[in-house]
Amino acid sequence: MSEAEWSSEVGELAAPPKRRIPGWVWGCGAGCALALVVAVLALVVVFRVIAKATDQDKQWERLSEVLPLETPPPGVSIVGLPRFKSTSIWFLEDTAHKRQMVVMQAPPGPKASETRKALLEDSGDVQFGGPFGGFGRNEVETGSIRVQGRDLPCLRYQSFPKDSGKGPPGFLGKSLEGASIVVDLAPEDSDELLMLIFTKMSTHERVGDEELRSVLAPFRIPGGVDPPAPAPPEPAEVPAGEGK
Repeated sequence: MSEAEWSSEVGELAAPPKRRIPGWVWGCGAGCALALVVAVLALVVVFRVIAKATDQDKQWERLSEVLPLETPPPGVSIVGLPRFKSTSIWFLEDTAHKRQMVVMQAPPGPKASETRKALLEDSGDVQFGGPFGGFGRNEVETGSIRVQGRDLPCLRYQSFPKDSGKGPPGFLGKSLEGASIVVDLAPEDSDELLMLIFTKMSTHERVGDEELRSVLAPFRIPGGVDPPAPAPPEPAEVPAGEGK
């Protein structure tokens, strides 16, 4: 074999094989595959968070750790948000009676005290802007309500358009109307945040004391006492001569 033929054969063996698919395609494929994996993992996380938030048994158990109850009230569903900056929030809804409750809890601290003060502050009528138009907190009234032997600070207000013709029309606007009461359930002399926001939807009728006491009856507020058991009915008098 001549030197020229030898050099030619060695060159062919040393040269890398030609790619059938361009390198940029492989790069794009790897990037797309990575993006797909990330998207799938994100969806898995979202579905897990949603499943956990709507797990009725788990969320009632979580809520009972801060607001004890033996049996969840019938017809009430619960959604618990993941704890954020030491604050836990639960949304309770009684669709049949058009009632909603929000329970907020946070350990003692400056942020808890600030939120507690803001929720109970009577700043007068406050109107929301943007797509909610004239909706806001109207007819604000501060006071207290006696529940399970405790006098709890509270604030009542109405949600409706202050000026007629403003706010979302139709069903959306009607669904935003309601009567609310904010109640401080935290233990006495404590900086803990434990607030209840109870709302009756689609009504201008203010929340009454008895109605709120009934809503809180399944729960045991910190430092509260059980309501007294109803007295047994008195035996009926049997007229003389009967039963002989």
